[in-house]
Amino acid sequence: MKALSIYSEARKKAGHSFSAAVEIELAHLAVVFYLNFGMEEKALPWILENYNRKIEGYRLDILYFSKLLFLVVHSDLGNDDIVSRAIRSTRKAMTKGDRLTPFVNQVLEFFTGLTKAPTSERIGVYQQFASAIEENSTEPLWQQMAHYFHFQAWAESRIGGVVMYDILKQYF
Repeated sequence: MKALSIYSEARKKAGHSFSAAVEIELAHLAVVFYLNFGMEEKALPWILENYNRKIEGYRLDILYFSKLLFLVVHSDLGNDDIVSRAIRSTRKAMTKGDRLTPFVNQVLEFFTGLTKAPTSERIGVYQQFASAIEENSTEPLWQQMAHYFHFQAWAESRIGGVVMYDILKQYF
């Protein structure tokens, strides 16, 4: 966290003079870091930075993936209304950018089911999602997506009621 604080201060002093690619990558890493340790509130400003950025030029992979992480952050914060609206806009952006892959479809269907499920049934929705990811985990695209964010560990952490970091330790 100290590194993120130093980076934030350096950005303020420099007046955002870092390259766009570096800013995008660092914002993504900050989101993943905070999510790994259950600090969704601290992830929010970082995800908004990439989510609201115009999708063009640098690091399109991260900018598109930020649309999915936006759903994760707001879901963890309990903002179902925001997640419901963001699912539609994410699907539209992914379709327009030719990024609506089977992985993205699975993630969007998961969030659709999660927002519609009563609280008492949400663990089951997470379990189905974790199973679907595990079934597809040998496919190259799904393995590549795990480099951006480990959705299976995230789902398992929600099932177990622990921070994602505790689950990630089992994987690595």
